[in-house]
Amino acid sequence: MLFSFWTGTSVGMHSELTTSNYTNILTGRTFWETVRWTLQVLAIVLACSTIIGVLVAYFAARVVAIEWVRTALVFLLFVPFVVSYVIRMITWIPLFGRAGLLNTALTEANILDEPSDLFLYTSPSMVTALIFLYVAFIIGPTFFKLRQLDEDLLRAAQNLGASPFKTFWSVELPLARPGIVVGWIFVSVMILSDFATERIIGGGLSPLLAGTVWRRAEVLLWPQASAQAAVLVVITLAIAAGLLRFAQLERDL
Repeated sequence: MLFSFWTGTSVGMHSELTTSNYTNILTGRTFWETVRWTLQVLAIVLACSTIIGVLVAYFAARVVAIEWVRTALVFLLFVPFVVSYVIRMITWIPLFGRAGLLNTALTEANILDEPSDLFLYTSPSMVTALIFLYVAFIIGPTFFKLRQLDEDLLRAAQNLGASPFKTFWSVELPLARPGIVVGWIFVSVMILSDFATERIIGGGLSPLLAGTVWRRAEVLLWPQASAQAAVLVVITLAIAAGLLRFAQLERDL
C-alpha cells in the first residue's frame, strides 16, 4: 500500500510521496474500461457457474439416493484441485488448440471444414475456462446447504400439493441461498485476482484487472502496480460486502 504513494522512476521507485499514481489510474479511460470488462466477465461466470453448480449440487444432494455414490461424486468434483492450478489450465492447450482433440474430432466428423480458433486464445475460451475452473466452489457450499435441509419441511411442502419443481423453487432454493452466495464470494475473489487464465487461455488479448497489475509489475512499474492493486482490493471487498449483505449471512453463520 505504501509503495502506491511512492514516485516511480525508469529503474524502479523512490520514497518521495505522491498521489499521481492514483490520479493517473482513476482519470484514465483504459483503467475503467478494464474494470468494466472484468466485472462483465465476472457476471457471466457467476451466472453460468450458478446454473451449472446448483443443478449439479441438487442432483448430488437430492436425486442420488445411495450415500456412497453421493460421496464419490462430491469427491470427484474436487479431485482436479489436487493438481496445480496452472497445470490444469495448460491442459486446455492440447485439448482446444487448432491441432487439439476437440478440433480434430469436429473436423473428422465433418462438423467443421477446418480447425477453429474459437476454442483457444479468445475471450469466449477464457470465460469458458473460468467457469469450469471455479464452478466447483459453487457446487460445494450449495451441496452441503441442501444436505442440511429438514426433510420434514420438504415433505410438508409435498403434502400441501407442491410439485417437485415448486418445492425446489419456493423452498429448497431460498434455503440454499447462503451456500450459493458463499460460492459467489469464493468465485468473485478468485476471478478478480486471476491473472494467469487470461494469458494462458485467452492469449492476453482481453486482459482482466489483475492481469494489468501483473503487466505493470513485469516492467518494474511498482508504484503504478501497487496503486492498481490497492484499487482492485477495494473493488473486491466492496463486491464481497455487497454479497454478504444480500445473503444476510451474518444471520445464518
